[in-house]
Amino acid sequence: MTTKHGERTVIVYEKATGRTLEHIDINLPAMRSIAGFLKGEWNLDAYSDCFGGKNRLGDIDASIEIDGHHLVIEFKEHKNSMNEGQLVKAIRMAEFSNTTTFFVFGKTDQPKEMVIISPKNPNGTVFSTDEKALKKLMNNWYSKAKLNPMKPREALNNDWANAKRLMKKVKS
Repeated sequence: MTTKHGERTVIVYEKATGRTLEHIDINLPAMRSIAGFLKGEWNLDAYSDCFGGKNRLGDIDASIEIDGHHLVIEFKEHKNSMNEGQLVKAIRMAEFSNTTTFFVFGKTDQPKEMVIISPKNPNGTVFSTDEKALKKLMNNWYSKAKLNPMKPREALNNDWANAKRLMKKVKS
């Protein structure tokens, strides 16, 4: 199921002078965001009918793995832009995949509130935050991950060797 937006007009202008450089009509079927397209974002709607019913792919705003621990961060300007499916996914990833998810609410670079769902607390916690507190939470998560690797260091190093092997295949 893809959304069709049909023909659109794109105007490119020089910011300093306001002079129009290009003015074209283009057809971008199933493309929700021209800006996203120009930035290289994939159109995930094209794959929606692969998962049955209302299930849809979602992007992840930020993600990091440290020694077998996984942190996912979803930045949202408004709390009402989060949906129950995202929460269910975060709860299940906490329970089955050793993943902690931070949902951070606020304008860009101005966190105000957040939800944390973690393997130790899959029911989640909601609280106020700011940039300093968010950085502290990230630092704490990193320290705990480094102090509690999911497998011995030698095995973790083997993962790097496997990644290098795969990278050679991908790039050849």
